[in-house]
Amino acid sequence: MKHIESEADLASKGVEPPHKDVQSPNLVRNIYLALAGGLGLWGGAIALWGVPGLYMPAVLLVPVFAVLLVIVTRG
Repeated sequence: MKHIESEADLASKGVEPPHKDVQSPNLVRNIYLALAGGLGLWGGAIALWGVPGLYMPAVLLVPVFAVLLVIVTRG
């Protein structure tokens, strides 16, 4: 069985403890809420306008992604 050293033991040996990259629960919740809201709006557009509501968000995002590609390639 592997022995796990405590942070105090690591500090006494001069070893820096591993960093814990923990995101804020509110940030994660807000991301999920934004995704759910976007999918809800997209579903509403499909229900209201049918097939055009399905593909119009993709068509409208083409200029946004074109600009992002230019920004990324220019470094």
